[in-house]
Amino acid sequence: MSKQQDPARVTTASPELAKQVAGFIDAEGRLWDETPLAVLHYRSGLEEFTLGAEYCGSANPLERIVGALILSQLGGEERTFLAESVDLLIPLLQDKDPRVVDHAATALGHRRDPRAIPHLVTLDEHPDDSIRHAVVLGLTGQNDPKAVASLIKLSKDEDRDVRNWAVFGLATLVQVDTRRVRQVLFDAMADEDDEIMGEAMVGLAARGDTRVVHALLKWWKKERPFGLTLEAAALIAAPELVPPLQKLLDEMDSRGPVAWKKEFPEWQSEHPDWRTDLAYALGRCKGEIG
Repeated sequence: MSKQQDPARVTTASPELAKQVAGFIDAEGRLWDETPLAVLHYRSGLEEFTLGAEYCGSANPLERIVGALILSQLGGEERTFLAESVDLLIPLLQDKDPRVVDHAATALGHRRDPRAIPHLVTLDEHPDDSIRHAVVLGLTGQNDPKAVASLIKLSKDEDRDVRNWAVFGLATLVQVDTRRVRQVLFDAMADEDDEIMGEAMVGLAARGDTRVVHALLKWWKKERPFGLTLEAAALIAAPELVPPLQKLLDEMDSRGPVAWKKEFPEWQSEHPDWRTDLAYALGRCKGEIG
C-alpha cells in the first residue's frame, strides 16, 4: 500500500488492515508505518471500533497497543465513538506493560475527553520517562486545573523531551493565563535547551507579558535569532526589538542568500523561511503589520 494512497480508495478489509498495523509494531512498541492505521481512522465505523475494542482485550500486549492505536483517532476531528473509546482506553493506563500504558495515554490525548484527566495525572511521577512523556501528550490541550497543574510539574521534569513538550503545551496549547503559568514560562526561559527557552518565550509573548522583550534582547546580544524567537517577537510586537531585527535583516540582505547560506549553513537548513519570518517580526514591531 502506498504511503500517499488516498484512504478513500483503499479496498483492503479493515480486519486485514488491523493485522498490518500489528505487523508494523516493533518490540519496543513503535509503529513504523501508519498507512493502514490512517485508513482505519478514516473509515471510523462500527467495524473499526469493534476491532479496536477486541484488540484492547487481547492477552498479547502488542495487540493491545494496536487496539489503543485504532481507538486513538477514530473519525479524526469528528471523534467518532468518543465515549466508548475512552471507556476502553482508561483501564489500559493500569496495564502491566509500560508500552501499552504509553500508547493508551497518548491515545487519550487525541480523544481529549476530560474524564481521562484524573487517571492521567496519577502517572505524572511514573519512573518511566516515556510514560511521563505520554502523560504530557494526554493532558496537552486540556484547560482543566488538574491537567494544568500536572503540566506545570512536568515542565520541570529531568527528562528533556518531557520538559520540552510540557512547556510547549503550557505555552501554546493550553488556553490558561494565570500568574502561575506565566511564572513557569518565565522560569523556562532560563532552560539550557534553546527550543524549550524559545517555546517559553512564545508562550509569554502570546500572553502579552513584556518580560519577554528583555529576554529576547539579552539572547540576541549573544546569539542570532531563530524561528521561535522571531515568532515571540512578532507576537509581542515591541518597538524596542526593531533595532536588532532591522540590523540583522540589513546584514542578511547586503550579503545575499548565497553568501549567508555559505557562512551560516545551519541557519538555512533549520530556518529556510528566515527572511520571511524576520521581515514579518520586524513589520509587527514597527507597527506596519496588524
